[in-house]
This record gives sequence, C-alpha cells and structure tokens, in this order.
Amino acid sequence: MWALVEAAYDAGDRAQVPACALEQVWNGEPTQARLNQALKLCRTIPLDEDMAHIAGRLRLLSGIDDVTDASVAAAAAMATNFSRVVVATSDENDISQLLRAAQSVRWRPIAGVIAAGA
Repeated sequence: MWALVEAAYDAGDRAQVPACALEQVWNGEPTQARLNQALKLCRTIPLDEDMAHIAGRLRLLSGIDDVTDASVAAAAAMATNFSRVVVATSDENDISQLLRAAQSVRWRPIAGVIAAGA
C-alpha cells in the first residue's frame, strides 16, 4: 500500500481512502505509525448519501454483503476516471465482484442524487 500512496503523491495526486475503510483498519496504536504516515499523504472520502446509494446498489448487483467493500467500490465508481482507478485491498474476490458490478452500470446525477441507468 505504501508504494501506491507514494506513487500517487509523487505524481501530484493523492490516494483516496473511504472513511469506512479507515475505520475498519485504524486503532490509533503506536504500532500503526507507518499507516499514519501513509494516511497523511491521502485524502479521506466521507461516506455521503450518494456514495451510500451507489454502495447499496453495488451490493445488490454483486451479491456481496460487505458494506465497507461496497463503499470502497462505490468510491472507485464515483471517480472521474474510473478506468484508471487502482484499489488496494486484502479482499480481492469481493472487491473485484463489486467493481465488475460498477462497470456494468452507467451512473448519472439526477437532481442531486446519483442514479443507475441502463
């Protein structure tokens, strides 16, 4: 993960970490000093209503029930350049199913809500 964070930072970008994924790994112990250093180079993405809607839809389409993984996939789906998104995960199977579901749906904003279209 550190190499991905550094590569993004060196390219003038910031790795993005969904807040729910941060909550799943963070405990604040001194043993997490390296993680803390990496997070300083990242942007934390809050779980807002739009992301929650997308995550819920991805859970339905993929059959994956993990809310955190679905939120990570939703954050990727909401990225401006989805085809270039890199997702770092320890759960490759679930994330890949969720990302396949995200690719099968065209997302569009409708009056402040992100909706799935055909």
